Amino acid sequence: MITLSYGYRLPENKDFDFWPHLEFNIQRLAEHKHDGSDSAKIPTYNLKDATVDVLKENWVESNGVYSQTITIPVGYSPITSRIIFKATEGLLDNQVVNCDYSVSGAETITVFSLDNTYNMKAYIL
Repeated sequence: MITLSYGYRLPENKDFDFWPHLEFNIQRLAEHKHDGSDSAKIPTYNLKDATVDVLKENWVESNGVYSQTITIPVGYSPITSRIIFKATEGLLDNQVVNCDYSVSGAETITVFSLDNTYNMKAYIL
């Protein structure tokens, strides 16, 4: 049996005690904390969702579609991040709003909406 980094166990040929070590590894996976002692440490920017305000006064209208460009916080990629939009006022407060967006730069996206009457937050995950 070989003990790997963070204490996981790797069976070798002719190890007869395979199942207890498999159970140990499963338990270790279930209880790890990503604090650097029992598993790899997670970077702090991944511990909390980033948010960006999408304000109603910044919409620009073109052919009945409203758009605005927002900057993604440092540490997040507009290409690999998942982005969810939620209203922050009125009847839709804290409700998911279906907006389209496209990547417009290394740190920016352009958000598109058919409604420009409420403020939103973009949650970058």
